[in-house]
Amino acid sequence: MTIGKRKKTQSLKKLLDIVGNSPLQLYRTREGGMRKTLPWQESFYFRNLKKKDEQQDALFESAVIILLADYPKTVEQMQKERELIRLILDAGCNPNHPILFDDSVARKKIYAALEIAKTDGFVAPKKLNAIFADLADGLHFYSQWERSAHFKKQPDLTKLVMKDLKDLVYILYQKGMYPTNPKVFEKLAPVVLEKEPEFFNKRKEQVLSQMKRAKTPIQIYNAIMGRRKEKN
Repeated sequence: MTIGKRKKTQSLKKLLDIVGNSPLQLYRTREGGMRKTLPWQESFYFRNLKKKDEQQDALFESAVIILLADYPKTVEQMQKERELIRLILDAGCNPNHPILFDDSVARKKIYAALEIAKTDGFVAPKKLNAIFADLADGLHFYSQWERSAHFKKQPDLTKLVMKDLKDLVYILYQKGMYPTNPKVFEKLAPVVLEKEPEFFNKRKEQVLSQMKRAKTPIQIYNAIMGRRKEKN
């Protein structure tokens, strides 16, 4: 059994243990303040998980339910949901499903978007520019929120959200995903430089080095785009 397959098997086993024993409750508040329980565990019931398609359906449905649930009100709840998303992804849920990443950002569940972006095989979503614009707005909002009186009510949670926002921007840049809007790029660049001061200088050297070696049109194109996987 390969390392990747072993990890999937172990993650699925841990996930099913949680399904059978977890006290984690998810809710969705409806109009009028009515709260409905979201039984995320039921996605795994009555399915033959030995079949790849049924296993994928169960993993995807559980991830969607977590995204639909009310926003976590405590750090503990957020971390529990984060760990659950991580296990679902490690068990084999497709990180590139159109709904998952986009909805994570749209619903402000940045901790989920971060885990998805960290997954091997994650590729740039179609709405990447809109997502970067949302992240830039989010960073501005939470930087202002930290100065407000309301911040005192949830300081730890707010600080964690801010950290996740910055980590997500950095991960996307690391993977060669950048906003094409110059204004958004400028807003987010300080976040990347805060984590890695030489980030852009390193990328510039990589591109220049690739350009020197590039001979075919596709190699030149990949060098311009900063793609590092092209073999010369």
